[in-house]
Amino acid sequence: MTGELAAAIAAARAAGRLQRRRFGRRESFQLKADDTPVTATDRDSEDMIRKLLTNAVPGGGFLGEESGETAPEANVASRWIVDPLDGTKKFVRGLPFFGPCIALEVDSELQLGVMHLPAFKQTIWAERGAGAFLDGEPIHVSDQGRLDRAYVVYSSEAEFIRRGWSSALERLIVGSYHNPGFLDLYSYAMLACGRIDAIINIGESPWDIAAARVIVEEAGGRLTDFQGNPTVYAGTAVTSNGHLHEQLLRILRDL
Repeated sequence: MTGELAAAIAAARAAGRLQRRRFGRRESFQLKADDTPVTATDRDSEDMIRKLLTNAVPGGGFLGEESGETAPEANVASRWIVDPLDGTKKFVRGLPFFGPCIALEVDSELQLGVMHLPAFKQTIWAERGAGAFLDGEPIHVSDQGRLDRAYVVYSSEAEFIRRGWSSALERLIVGSYHNPGFLDLYSYAMLACGRIDAIINIGESPWDIAAARVIVEEAGGRLTDFQGNPTVYAGTAVTSNGHLHEQLLRILRDL
């Protein structure tokens, strides 16, 4: 484990302890311009993570959901990408599917990812070339290759409809076996652990899926946009165990 990964795990767990202490207290929130909630815990968690990561990559940049982007210093090609509390909607309603996500990007390539689930006291992490782990135990995606037997999570169904993509959504729903429901970072963690088989999502920001991409790929899966490009910047995301990926892209690629 590199020093950067150790720092990211420590920062995620520290923010997770703060979130666990405040969970269930019916915290007030505000609505942002995109109609999503933000709480004091979101902001306090991001401040904590930023401070804890400052020394891990001196002069590195920072892209956070709540505080925006800070460019890296000259001659530094690294930046942290952070969602301090993924699943805020769940957090404010007392549902345990939330937590911090941290990724490190170096020379425009994602090198490590950490997702922490405070309510479950579990941490998932990966570093390029080193595999993916749940609390130190190796994890791997499922080997399900049949879409009609697959557990596929669909998110932002309303956005499919608003964009006129209802027919593609119907093909996904009818063509797959079961949708256990979208649970933010928890869904990506469960995919990496082989408990679900694919996730289809619209409207994800880089901080939502940067850590997930490293973890899922190191666990043997794939994360691309709807055209099959391996990016977290497109606003669409297909994440799978790899075996189902081309089947899903055939449904989604023309949207």
